[in-house]
Amino acid sequence: MSDLVLGVDPAALELEWSITIPGPWRPEAKRSQPLGKGGWTRVDTDEVKQFKAYVRLAVAQGRLPDMPWAEPLAMTIIWTRPKPSSYPKGVNWPWKRPDLNNLTKALEDAMTKVIYEDDSMICHQDLTKQFGDDWSVTVTIRRLEPDWPYRKVPQPACGAERGNRR
Repeated sequence: MSDLVLGVDPAALELEWSITIPGPWRPEAKRSQPLGKGGWTRVDTDEVKQFKAYVRLAVAQGRLPDMPWAEPLAMTIIWTRPKPSSYPKGVNWPWKRPDLNNLTKALEDAMTKVIYEDDSMICHQDLTKQFGDDWSVTVTIRRLEPDWPYRKVPQPACGAERGNRR
């Protein structure tokens, strides 16, 4: 029996995808906006909208043919920025704002429907914020299940290969 399902050879599928996106990154910032009938909602600021569009364009150009992925995923994100001259010499980590969670929300939202179907598929995450020469964010996404059921050829149910016996 062939291992090909829908014309895709499971052995040829990439298990990991990575990209480095240059440029300054923006935190997830929202502002309040009237919703009507006295209600309020939170919406992205223009700065965050621009960041998400930039990320979406960058990842769309570098994505794999079988994306968006719809399976359990692990994500590693490394946020890099130059060390400000105001930081003391002994400080080696950017421990001030913005925080990692707020940075990551905007990035995850930008990659939804392009790299993965939904950011709820991210089951494991490693986040780092560090100093470096330039502003950048490096994202690595790895499939957690190399033999995810939808890439395997379905096996016949027990007894189905023998036909219907009565």
